[in-house]
Amino acid sequence: MLAKRLAVQNDQLRKLLGLKEARRDLTLAPASVIAREVTPFHRVGRLAVEVDTDEELAPDMAVITHQGLLGRVVRVSRRYADVMLLTDMRSRVACEVLGKGVLGMLQGSGSLDQYRARLQVSVTEEPLEKDAVIITSGYDRVFPRGIEVGYVTDPSSRRQVGQFVEYDVVLAANPALSDEAMVVIKGPSH
Repeated sequence: MLAKRLAVQNDQLRKLLGLKEARRDLTLAPASVIAREVTPFHRVGRLAVEVDTDEELAPDMAVITHQGLLGRVVRVSRRYADVMLLTDMRSRVACEVLGKGVLGMLQGSGSLDQYRARLQVSVTEEPLEKDAVIITSGYDRVFPRGIEVGYVTDPSSRRQVGQFVEYDVVLAANPALSDEAMVVIKGPSH
């Protein structure tokens, strides 16, 4: 069991190193998950991380994994940070649909039993397709552009909300499977 756990952790670290190499435009600091707040449905609702850096941590720093965006730092105490996940109803991320030029705002669903969020786009946009990839746009000046967020699940479940159309999005990064992450210390949008 220990060997399997170490193999999984080694795989995560290798992929994070690949992420650091691929995103040289960002200053990334490694972070280890030290606590998880779990919902009654056995889903992770919030994370605490220990960050290995001499740089000063601050609220609103992005937290990412090799899978994609996890959330943002909301509280800091020296090298420790609480992370608000994308599922949190207070979470907002400026996004775009990869390859389509469609901009939108991702909001946490608040769901205690699923790792999902909602994407709102203008009602004037063409309908999105199943599995359309959602990435950060960088326009909120919190999350650097180009980080994978998730994908559209079922376009037929789209809902009109005022001037917007809302789509369900399955998140790319699963906080239950993330023992290691990176905190974006500096990036092009900072």
